[in-house]
Order: sequence, then structure tokens, then C-alpha cells
Amino acid sequence: MVPEITGYWRMVWRRFRRHRPATVGAIVAVGLIILALSGPALTGHRTDIVRLGQVFRPPGAGHLLGTDELGRDVLTRLMLAGRVSLAVGLVATSISTTLGTLVGFAAGFYGRWLDTGLTRLIEIFLSIPSLAAMFVMAKFLGTGLTSIIVVLCLFGWMFTARLVRGEVLRIKRLDFVDAAVVIGASNRRIIIHHLLPNVLPPIIVTLTLAVGQAILAESTISYFGLGIQPPVASWGNMLQNAQEYLWSAPWLAIYPGIAILITVLSFNFMGDGLRDSLDPSLKR
Repeated sequence: MVPEITGYWRMVWRRFRRHRPATVGAIVAVGLIILALSGPALTGHRTDIVRLGQVFRPPGAGHLLGTDELGRDVLTRLMLAGRVSLAVGLVATSISTTLGTLVGFAAGFYGRWLDTGLTRLIEIFLSIPSLAAMFVMAKFLGTGLTSIIVVLCLFGWMFTARLVRGEVLRIKRLDFVDAAVVIGASNRRIIIHHLLPNVLPPIIVTLTLAVGQAILAESTISYFGLGIQPPVASWGNMLQNAQEYLWSAPWLAIYPGIAILITVLSFNFMGDGLRDSLDPSLKR
């Protein structure tokens, strides 16, 4: 069993490396995380000090991406905002994917009334306009990092749950699962050793693709003033603040927008590559 598993993941790694957009996306994503963690240590600028003599300096020497309305270095703030936006995307997606996986397994494996009830719950949440509901919940829960993560988790688990339920229903009808039942394997062993390894690939792909969507959702909510609040920086509230200076200092809006675009594209490329790599039946 171990050599087969090792061989499978080696094959996945080889296929992933041959997927050039996915490889580039992974490199860019890792680079963005490193830059976000570096922050002031890399640029040498602090963002907690107001420098009125340096306001609205265009990109150039000393300030590669210019300064904002308080004289703060935009590159440094962009890195610090990246910490928040990436943390929100990764944490919220991890929690919602875990929740969706548990719900999907419970519905697909145990079936009957539990499947009916959980399926109806999934359908109810899917019928709610998610963006509008996020705005309402963000207003109700208040602003801040924890609130925005709760909101994203609340409306992000259904797609994973529906996917996992369908995969569990399909796989548990296969012969090797029937054989495990016949020899008396417990439900726990069937789930961990037979179902989970086969459902894991689509879960990984969904997780990767969902990170970009969570970052977009956080940016949208923060842009409308219901998410992360200053002085804590996120790419969304940087865009929201920049709209007042769109004509006088356009770089304040351009660079956060580019950061969001590059981040979402890199995670989407990674998801596409993982999908192709984890499914041997797909040919590129």
C-alpha cells in the first residue's frame, strides 16, 4: 500500500511540474506570501508614522510604489495588507472546506434522514444570494478580522459539502468498499482508509480555487467599508480609501488591484494544475 501511495504522489508531482501555468502560479503564490511576511523588514519603511512632508509622492527612488495621503510607503502597506488578505483567504477557506467535508461525508455515507436534512440545508444556503448575505452578516457581526472570517466560513462551505457528498455516494458503491463491509471493517476504517483517500484530490482542488474567491470576497466587503477597518490594512480597504484620490494619486488604487488580480490568478492556476495532476484520466 505504501509504495502505491508514494508512486501516486510522485506521479502527481511530475504532472504538476509539467503544467506551466500551475508551476508559475505556485511560485508567485509562495513569493507573495514571503513578501507579505517580510513587510517593513524588507522595505525599511514604517507605516505607523505620519509624514506630511512626503504625501502623494509618485513611484520612484526611495518609494518604489509611491506614498499615500499620510506619507506612508505604499509598498510596505501593500505587504502588510497582503498578510491580512492572505490570512483571511487561507484561514477562512481551510475552515469552510473542513466544515463542508464533514457535512458532505455525513450526508453521503450515513444517508437516510441525515442525508435528506443536510441536503435541504445545503440547498437553502445555496439559494441565498451570498454576496448580499455577506454584507448583511458583516453589518450584524461588526467589522474586524474575526468577523470577516466567520462571514466567509458561513457562506463558503456548501460547495465543498455538495462535492464531497456526491463523491462519497459514488465511491461507496464500488467493489472495494463492499469488500471492506463484508470483512467487517468499521465505519471509521472505511471512511479513513477507503473513502477519504479517494475524495481527497477534489477537496484539495476545491480548497485551492476557493482561496482566490475568499480573497476577492474579503476585498469586496472591505471595499464597501464592512470588512477590515483602518488602521489595519487589507487590499480591499486600500482600494476603498484610494477612490478619493483616483485622479490625483492613481497608484493608490492600481497597486492593490494588481495585487488582488495576481493573487487570485496564481491560486486559480494552481487549482487547475492540481485538478489535472490529481486526475490521471485528464489529458492535457
